Amino acid sequence: MKAEMKPEYVSLLLGFATFLGTLAVVVIGFLYSNSRISDLRAHVDTRIGDLRQHFDDRLERLEEVFDARLTRIEEHLSLR
Repeated sequence: MKAEMKPEYVSLLLGFATFLGTLAVVVIGFLYSNSRISDLRAHVDTRIGDLRQHFDDRLERLEEVFDARLTRIEEHLSLR
């Protein structure tokens, strides 16, 4: 005795299977996209850190140059 499924159950099962397949694809795509965004954020954070360090180095060098020039002007004007 072979049990047959009613056509209503087949269409319901097919709809549910399609929904689960679509959900799986969306979840996998979301996880992949999220990992790519995390990689991008890490790269941008690294670049910003490098730029910040470069700016600090330049600013320090500029302070040294201004200090040396100011010292030279003060010595020239006998203010020291």
